[in-house]
Amino acid sequence: MFHKEISNVVRLAILTSSITLLTSFASISAFGDAKKCDIQLKELYDLDEQKLKHDMEDHRFWLDEVGRQLPENFRRTDTIAAILSDSRRLVLCRPDYYSIEDKDYDLDLDWADLIGARFVGNLAGASFQGSKIPWADFNNTIVPPGISFSGAILRDGSFLEAQLLGSPEEPINFDYADLRGVSFLDSDLVNVRFQGTDLSNADFTNTDFSNVVFEPDSDSLPIVHKFARAKGLRNLRFSSNPDALEKLRRLFREKGFREQANEVSAALGKSHRIRDLSGSLFSVVNAMFQYVFFELPVDYGAAQGRPLLILLVGIFVFAIPYFFSLTSNETDGIWLVWNETRIRQDIGFQRPLRLKLRVGRAILIALYFSTLSAFHVGWRDLNVGTWISKMQPREYVYSASGWMRTLSGFQSIVSVYLLAIWALTYFGEPFG
Repeated sequence: MFHKEISNVVRLAILTSSITLLTSFASISAFGDAKKCDIQLKELYDLDEQKLKHDMEDHRFWLDEVGRQLPENFRRTDTIAAILSDSRRLVLCRPDYYSIEDKDYDLDLDWADLIGARFVGNLAGASFQGSKIPWADFNNTIVPPGISFSGAILRDGSFLEAQLLGSPEEPINFDYADLRGVSFLDSDLVNVRFQGTDLSNADFTNTDFSNVVFEPDSDSLPIVHKFARAKGLRNLRFSSNPDALEKLRRLFREKGFREQANEVSAALGKSHRIRDLSGSLFSVVNAMFQYVFFELPVDYGAAQGRPLLILLVGIFVFAIPYFFSLTSNETDGIWLVWNETRIRQDIGFQRPLRLKLRVGRAILIALYFSTLSAFHVGWRDLNVGTWISKMQPREYVYSASGWMRTLSGFQSIVSVYLLAIWALTYFGEPFG
């Protein structure tokens, strides 16, 4: 019995120390086509194929028969845990890493070399800072807040349909990482940072951005026509350097992607506003001005139809106080004024008539008066409101007095601005 326990302890020590090599060999034999990986491993280790196979089978037998009896044994001999014991000196080829969210250790792969690794499931607790993971497979993985890929080499890897779900407090960090040729096809990027990142030839087709800090190396931007297919471009941000976004906007315009260029303009405008909010009093006032006059009505050119929608909704909103005026007994309100030079002098009144109407007709007149106020735009005879009133069968106009006149004038000013900014953004490029 004592001899058996000593044997188990010795077996535990030998197998735990060698499991890294066993896993490397197993991953190569499982994937077959790993010529480059095989060469790198042989440069570091003198592999005895038959011995490794025998040791792996011996380890599995021991793990099933004895190792699982005590939790501490299982943790010490778990394949992944053994790999993590000295990851800084590992050079693994095509290993598989499965979800570790239910395990009691972190996947610390900082500075490891993991050529063609495949990751599956939730990567909670993982760290890839400075790792070399070219051709890696992160497809369908869930990358939770705080995961760092800072300085990692991930070129030609794949994040197909992955969910990179950072938080404002703990963003997912790709700062100064090498992402050349990486595919983020159909993935979700939430609170992710790309600062100083190399994104040359990266594919962001159908990628959904949400609060992504986009400050990669401006000379290594992703493929433009594929980046144009991404969703939520207006949700990109910069924290200190707008060069990459400005260059991306210019490239979009040169390639004919006008809508995408406008979305990048929105991203730049919002980033400038957010930065100004933490500045001087003048900067704060300027940020509020931009928000009210540029972001809300037209989103810095990204929402070209929004001014017309606001104008239309405003007609119905302003009609509400006009309706109450038309059904009240107040002295001031909306008046019907006949044209003194009208052709039919046999009809109408010489003096203005204060309107007090029943509910049904008051609704119609309120909407009509609101429409006239909204389109009271122009100069002299070039006035849209005047053109509308000329379609009436009789020669009279509606006019307001008191607070109703003030309200009507305010509606006209707002409408003039909305029409002007719509025309500027639709026919021009006022935001760059």
